[in-house]
Amino acid sequence: MSLGPNIREFRSSDWESLQGLYRKHFGDWAYDRFRARWDWEFRTNPWVEKCPIKILVGEIDGQIVGHATSFPLPLRMFGTQRPLWCSGDLVAAPRHGLLAIMLAKQVEEGRPGLSTGMRSEAERIAHFQGSMTIPSTQTGFEFRMRSTGAVQRSLRRRLPAALRGLASRPLAALVAAFAKPGRPTLPGKPELALEPFERFGQEHERVWAGMCEWVQCALDRDARYLNWRYVDGPARQLIKLQLRDAKGGLRGYSVAGVRVVLADDHEPCGTLGELLELVVCDVADASAVRALASGALHALASTGVDAVVATGLAAPFAAALQEIGFTLVPSAAKMMLSFEPEELAKITAKDTRWYTSSGDGDQLFTTLL
Repeated sequence: MSLGPNIREFRSSDWESLQGLYRKHFGDWAYDRFRARWDWEFRTNPWVEKCPIKILVGEIDGQIVGHATSFPLPLRMFGTQRPLWCSGDLVAAPRHGLLAIMLAKQVEEGRPGLSTGMRSEAERIAHFQGSMTIPSTQTGFEFRMRSTGAVQRSLRRRLPAALRGLASRPLAALVAAFAKPGRPTLPGKPELALEPFERFGQEHERVWAGMCEWVQCALDRDARYLNWRYVDGPARQLIKLQLRDAKGGLRGYSVAGVRVVLADDHEPCGTLGELLELVVCDVADASAVRALASGALHALASTGVDAVVATGLAAPFAAALQEIGFTLVPSAAKMMLSFEPEELAKITAKDTRWYTSSGDGDQLFTTLL
């Protein structure tokens, strides 16, 4: 007799089964990065001492076929900091959709939650459970340079498994060149001098404090948070740039990175650039926004990415980004919140001023280099 689905807390003895589930669901390439990201989210996370994590597994007949987690992050909401739990790694084996719904519900139960990288199916489950989408994350920005990765993925999709190795990047680049789609040209290199930096400090906190004159809701980007996410985390090839004014004061900073796009069979197949952070003292400082975004564009273009994309950011940045060639596109990675109904209605209202980015959750860090 088959037993019904059972949701319980993760035990150390589950580790081997969990690794097998993750490898089967996401493929070998992403699996190789799984352990480093696990340590980052649950062991080096500065907020786990005061705010407990939740790691759940779902069983059918005693076999682990699902998994979900949540880990704490600092939310700044109308001037006050409070903990927020970010959901991650929602995995369920095929034919176990009900188990996925149960996992998603229980991992967020009883505390405010954030879900990132939400695609249509996951978004429908979250809406069904009462979560709401942050309006600013429904739109993204894109600067497309080439279509090599998309062509390579299309070729692999059409070939039998034994012949997919023929769909090489050089072949895809040749096919893409014949298509000759119209592409925007890169903006000129910034006239304002940008400088790379290694770690975040008090200067960057002052920039964030200035930006919070406009921002009402966001993950709180103090130096501890930014270093944990972008310096000491699993992504090791990030591009960090900063801009100073004539007196040497910091006007703003950006963080960008390259992520691998996986084909349908979970093999690496092309890259995209991600503009992960764009923070300025004054959100009306359009020249700083253009300079930092242009600097990131040029740095990412040199790595051969197909496009540079961004999710959300701050609404006043839209005009400056479009001036240098970004286009508005529907977001492929929405963010959703689960709160008490009264709070949820307030923080997801269209006039609430959010700052968000694709780096806010854990989704990107499965493929970010």
